[in-house]
Amino acid sequence: MEECDLPEAPVAEKRIELVMLERLDADQKALASKVDSIETRISSLGREISEIRGALKPRPEAAWWLRFIVAPVCVASILGTAGAVIHLEIRVSNIEAFVRDNGGFIAGLRLRQAASDPTDLQNIKNAESVITQAESAKIHIPADVVGSAGQKFVDASKNAPEAWNVALLLAQYRTRLNADALPFLPDLRDSRGYDAYLKIWPPGSEGSAGQLTSMPADTCLVGHAPQDTAARVEPLEKPNPKSSDAQFIVFDWRRSEVLVGLDGMRLRNVIIRNARIRYDGGPTDLRNVYFVNCTFAWTRRTLPGQEFAKALFEAPSVTFETAVPATRS
Repeated sequence: MEECDLPEAPVAEKRIELVMLERLDADQKALASKVDSIETRISSLGREISEIRGALKPRPEAAWWLRFIVAPVCVASILGTAGAVIHLEIRVSNIEAFVRDNGGFIAGLRLRQAASDPTDLQNIKNAESVITQAESAKIHIPADVVGSAGQKFVDASKNAPEAWNVALLLAQYRTRLNADALPFLPDLRDSRGYDAYLKIWPPGSEGSAGQLTSMPADTCLVGHAPQDTAARVEPLEKPNPKSSDAQFIVFDWRRSEVLVGLDGMRLRNVIIRNARIRYDGGPTDLRNVYFVNCTFAWTRRTLPGQEFAKALFEAPSVTFETAVPATRS
């Protein structure tokens, strides 16, 4: 029996097989690398899941004595503290309301006490403190208390010069109260046709002589009145022949720093707002004059100056006359 020999594969086919084997081997290596990477990621993800599970496990319960004794005591303590704070706030609020509603009465008592001995330096300081606080807090001290204390400090200033400062403060405070005591002011109109002259010192000129100035402020006429009772503003030595035909004349300087002089002047049925008032003790004739939100600068060494200060405390409107020339009408 003859042996049969198989024919050998062509050389070109062998080369193709080698190339395919090399590619297959490269693909297997790449696949193995990807599998390794996936396994690494899965392992890392497993660790993270384990950590999350550990964090989500319920914590062991607190001891019974913490839950049933300490915790209720703490809660009760917190509630009790909150209640105490609320109660304290209510009491503080009530105290503030009491002080607000009764501040004038309390300040009046302190002022009466200080005025019981107006020459005492400590009482003078106390009175200054009471008035300053009342001004800043807008406390309404009864007008009769202010008037009585003011007159006592004016008298005391003859022997205790420091008391005069208290008298000035009280006079200033009294004019604050006058804002609530003004008469009804109907039919306001401008003052054209009536020359109302006042003695004025512009800001910074207090050392010089005052000048008579017509219409020195926002001026208006109020109401109507016959000539014999109409409002008047004029120098004593030179009466105005023309009547204002008004019930009142109102001057308002708003926030100006002018100084208004009363010496040598006649003012009848006049309202002066927001001005500094100067009186040096000379002849003057004031009838039914209201000073509202005013300050004062006058010499205390003259008897007329002291008497004028007392007149400020007697009533909301001032009537005061001294050494008026015979030529007045």
